[in-house]
Amino acid sequence: MRFKNKVALITGGAKGMGVGVARVFLREGAAVAIADIDAAAGKATAAALRAETGGRVLFLRCDLARPADAVAIVEKTIARFGTVDVLVNNAATISLHDFDTFPEADYDRILAVNLKAPWLSSQACARHWIAQKKPGAIVNVTTVGAERARTQNTPYHASKGGLQSLTQAMAVDLARHGIRVNAIGPGGGPSAMIVPAAPRVTKDMLAKIPLGRFATGEEMGTAIAFLASDEASFVTGQHFYVDGGRTTVLH
Repeated sequence: MRFKNKVALITGGAKGMGVGVARVFLREGAAVAIADIDAAAGKATAAALRAETGGRVLFLRCDLARPADAVAIVEKTIARFGTVDVLVNNAATISLHDFDTFPEADYDRILAVNLKAPWLSSQACARHWIAQKKPGAIVNVTTVGAERARTQNTPYHASKGGLQSLTQAMAVDLARHGIRVNAIGPGGGPSAMIVPAAPRVTKDMLAKIPLGRFATGEEMGTAIAFLASDEASFVTGQHFYVDGGRTTVLH
């Protein structure tokens, strides 16, 4: 098991893709902290994963639009498990509006959750690893939307494009400490965020995936686990698409 005696913190872990990611890390031997704004779903998911895998699972309720929460989830994970070895910045939010009427409050929240919170949580982890003189791994979850835009979605695309650039900058800054930072770009998947927001968007996305389906959470989790593992010890600053071929399509 690649993560035996290690600890992974996964944001947005209560629903959708995050559950599959948590499941993969648990099966690989890690203790897992899942952080999410949805307390009911988070508690239920943690209980289900414990029963399924027999692993150690901690649920942390947080609102990542609040800077203090982005730091607190790292501190609480360390307090419970003694350390953190892997951070998966998976949590995100979205709001669909025409550009000329996009609410400023929605823009601010999207940037706070999707871009600022990953920076703050990563910073908290980096401080811990540097103080302990130990390596660490961070995987940021972006999207094909980091490079390809659709209508009514300006701040989401800005946040994910920013997260892609942040990944590269963090990788350069943290390499001397043995901390690796990579990103994974899903091309569609079991998202509790996208599907209720716009069924037409989901249908359109599916039509543009050559493999003809969305990824499962476990498929995303397997890719993330590879990037976080010692098998990828010479991989940092990379943006890896797991998109069923979505980024190869012209339209």
